[in-house]
Amino acid sequence: MRKDLLAPYFDILRQRALPGGGFAFRSEGRYRPDGNAWAVLALQLTGMDHGLLTSARDRLAADMDIHEALSAVL
Repeated sequence: MRKDLLAPYFDILRQRALPGGGFAFRSEGRYRPDGNAWAVLALQLTGMDHGLLTSARDRLAADMDIHEALSAVL
């Protein structure tokens, strides 16, 4: 896959990266698990920026842990 063709889209992803890990679905938006999951897929498939990929995966995993904990209580 030609990374030069993907560079503009990767720049958009990088701009949507959030300080606490994960991504916003829209520009200047808040974190959303679905937007984060799409970003994880894109980063994984392109092999770009493992640092962002790791933080996004960690955030998604933490969200899943919270969801499971809440499901057990409710």
